[in-house]
Amino acid sequence: MNKKLELEPVGAKLIIKIEEISDKSKGGLFLPTAEVNRRQDSLTEGILIAKGPNAFDFIADKERHPQVGDQVSFVKYSGIGKKIEEQEYRILNDEDLYAYKRQQVKLENKNGRKSKKSK
Repeated sequence: MNKKLELEPVGAKLIIKIEEISDKSKGGLFLPTAEVNRRQDSLTEGILIAKGPNAFDFIADKERHPQVGDQVSFVKYSGIGKKIEEQEYRILNDEDLYAYKRQQVKLENKNGRKSKKSK
């Protein structure tokens, strides 16, 4: 169980932590609240923080499953949003992910040995 969040997904559900959109532009100007809300609502990326026991059962190769901590991209209007202690989360089905980026990537070097490199 995720003790910090006190929420655990069931079945094939995932919990994604959504990053907050800044209320300032790159130039330091404050953005209108409506613009910040529009950007936050259209965000389709986050960090996978928990997954249910049956998540990604449809993928036979277990090494290809996204892991907790990976950055994931998901379908825009999928799942439900939940706000806990001022942090936005989205609970969605595993099939609603369409891409992920590993935090640690295993690459083979010229000698055929595997090495870990951070992205």
